[in-house]
Amino acid sequence: MQLNDLEWSSFTDIAHQKDYLMHLISSAKATSNSQILDLILLNGNSFSLADKTVVKNLLDCLEAFAVPFAFVWGNDDLQGSYRLADLETALKNCPHAVYANPMDSVTGNSNYEITLRDNGTARYALYAFDSSGYDLSGVPLRYDNAYIRADQVAWLERQASYVGPVPSLGFLSLAPLEFSNAYEGRNYNKMVFEKNGAITTPSGNSTLLSRITRLNFKGLFFGQDHANDFVLDLQGLRVGYGVKSGSEKGFATSPTQSYLLGGESKSLQILGGSLYTLSASGDFSLDHLYLQDDGAYTLVKERYQ
Repeated sequence: MQLNDLEWSSFTDIAHQKDYLMHLISSAKATSNSQILDLILLNGNSFSLADKTVVKNLLDCLEAFAVPFAFVWGNDDLQGSYRLADLETALKNCPHAVYANPMDSVTGNSNYEITLRDNGTARYALYAFDSSGYDLSGVPLRYDNAYIRADQVAWLERQASYVGPVPSLGFLSLAPLEFSNAYEGRNYNKMVFEKNGAITTPSGNSTLLSRITRLNFKGLFFGQDHANDFVLDLQGLRVGYGVKSGSEKGFATSPTQSYLLGGESKSLQILGGSLYTLSASGDFSLDHLYLQDDGAYTLVKERYQ
């Protein structure tokens, strides 16, 4: 399951956000084929202006689920009163965390791969890319979002060669520029779910999308833009947003979709998470779970098809 942009801060109503997250995970388990979750992936901006206490609160909440969880860096995760090393130490001390920061010179705090195995045989690979950070823009006091660098793409190719030609999914916090170009140029087969805001991208072109098409990737997913959860089919490769998880720092309501609460029609909140079900054939199903922050925690499920 992918969670995006939790944005827990020193100003967060921790009790309420914990309650929401507990209902979200419970709903995901209930709707999954196996009634369990194998992995929770925090795909960027889990924290925003947070301190060590907020970090502990979220990690304790995740540990209580007794489900392995992965952490991907986003820009807002860099903007706390903790040191980055403190956050990494807290993650490494969590029994269920599968976070890794390889001791290498590759750009970013952490780029790593999770191999999913069946009886020792690699069946699927999940890649976490660090797209956090900022670049000088050439304008005083203005910075551009960082992009996936050539050495990160080279790392991916080396790692994919080591793992072998298994089907793969990639996760990063920020959409690559190639994605925005594909959308603006209408260079896609179809679009599923909703676009309710601008696409935030870096100014640099990473070539990541063009490279992963040669590596048996099935999808690439990101967040950052709370109003969007749309996914494009780029010649068989699914590329797009996860669902904004939790109400912190704002979210969108659908201009077209609604649901019933107590017999009354309500606009659908684009809040929740993305549920992936991987198959032995190498394909996967994708469900966007819209868990409404409406007091009743109403669940609306929509499948990519």
